[in-house]
Amino acid sequence: MFAPGEIKAVGADLDGTLLPESKIITPFTMNVIEKLMNRGIKFFPVTGKSLSLTRKIFGKIDVPMVALEGAYIRVNRQNIWDYSCFIEPELARKIIETSDKADAFLISNDRVYTKGDVPYNRFGHWACDYEGGWEKSSLKNLTVIVFLSMERRFLEDLRSSICMQFGDLIAPYLVPVMYHNCYYLTIRSLNISKFKGTVRLLDRFNLSADEMLFLGDWRNDIPMFKRIGFPVAMRNAGPDVAQYAKAVTMNTNEEDGAARFLSGFFNL
Repeated sequence: MFAPGEIKAVGADLDGTLLPESKIITPFTMNVIEKLMNRGIKFFPVTGKSLSLTRKIFGKIDVPMVALEGAYIRVNRQNIWDYSCFIEPELARKIIETSDKADAFLISNDRVYTKGDVPYNRFGHWACDYEGGWEKSSLKNLTVIVFLSMERRFLEDLRSSICMQFGDLIAPYLVPVMYHNCYYLTIRSLNISKFKGTVRLLDRFNLSADEMLFLGDWRNDIPMFKRIGFPVAMRNAGPDVAQYAKAVTMNTNEEDGAARFLSGFFNL
């Protein structure tokens, strides 16, 4: 068991972890974050959201950030990109054009572009800056392409087609359950990862992953859980996620579970 003094940094996923359904950080959670920072413990979100949306969520508090699954980090008020995380423009164009019937959205240069009929609530939890149809994008600095459908079988067939053509160049992931009444097929670069971005940020503070506590709730947090010094699962996390944690919060994300755990762990 880790002692609180051995932890020099705290990272947290956002949706399902730090954020309740309202997507607004509660005053209690914000107060705990400020207490951590005053204690000299580095705190930062580790999220798939865009950098601009993540900054908006935290408002006036300038915390370091790992955004867009690790493609961007923000530290000392500088935004630093990892160019190896981006999908090449020509490859992206071929992937997007794989299916005329598939609605999709993509994030390029921290902004959202869409293909087909994609309501805001299908991409609003990823980024807040909407720029219109995907033809308007240069496709440079592209971190994710997301196809969506209410029919999972349709996305399974699409994934098979994309993998057959580009499987050695991209990392596809089809969610097992609906989110906002829809299934999502995400396409990312092979080089993108939350852990990789986290290590880049920790290096800026001369810290290691062994000195970090990380809170998460979803399957995409499992790679972090396997490699971080002290992984903590949320009460609302599934057993497939919690099995990789060293602790589980007493409360869910709707009950300030992350902040309550940190407050008790560090005796804030």
